[in-house]
Amino acid sequence: MLAWKNPSYRATRGAAVDHPAGEALMGVDDDELARIYGAGDVQAETTPICAIAATVAASSAACAGVGVGIAVGATIVLTIKRC
Repeated sequence: MLAWKNPSYRATRGAAVDHPAGEALMGVDDDELARIYGAGDVQAETTPICAIAATVAASSAACAGVGVGIAVGATIVLTIKRC
């Protein structure tokens, strides 16, 4: 247990005691990290239904009486009210 917590003690023991997490990772440059992590893909992937639902949810208090129902994630039913 002491060898796991203390790198200098572990170094004195040689190969007899390895770190439980394994070998240290090599550094990754920014380009490779962006490619792996997905930072290269910055296009939004939303549907119009998500945008409409967010707009209705953020409506003002005067329009709070407008009811929104989403059935099966595809149909939006809005009751008609003049705001």
